[in-house]
Amino acid sequence: MGIDVYMHWKGKTAEDKQAQITGFSATSGDVGYLREAYHGGPYVTHYLCAEAFNDDEQPEGYKGEPIPAETLRKRLPKAVALAMVREAKVYGKGSNPGVIEIPDNENLDDSASILKLCTSAMAEGSRVGQTQGESELVALEHLPARWQDVVEQAIKNRKLPETALAFVDFVELAERKEAETGEAVLVYASY
Repeated sequence: MGIDVYMHWKGKTAEDKQAQITGFSATSGDVGYLREAYHGGPYVTHYLCAEAFNDDEQPEGYKGEPIPAETLRKRLPKAVALAMVREAKVYGKGSNPGVIEIPDNENLDDSASILKLCTSAMAEGSRVGQTQGESELVALEHLPARWQDVVEQAIKNRKLPETALAFVDFVELAERKEAETGEAVLVYASY
């Protein structure tokens, strides 16, 4: 079981729809599909595509909430940071999640450094009263000022784990489709 997020756009072809049938791939953002298993949060899809989790009843045949590409792009750095925190927290991937201190002279241009920054924020969040299960987004507010530049550089250079790149690819596809059609993509979550 898990969370499946699908992107819809004007002019979407049968081939486009078929490409989104990925066998629950967590790395298929480039075709407009995101997947997160229910192994534990933070759930990045809930942040990046928050509108898609709107529980309001929709008219029959309507699938998805429009999310402007600009909104997705604005959320992307935190989404990537959350994806990396999730990989470390839930799956034990990446740098030691217990790392807290980062020397000022450390070269912060790779995914391990992003993870160090994020896990440092998690530790700081717990020191200022955040409890287990509270939003990691709140804890990410404790990131050093340079964190967004570091994440944006890693996004630009594509120096991220495949699961984090899936969110980058999803946003880039939304930007292309919105530019082509003149309309925000629709994003639908099945969970």
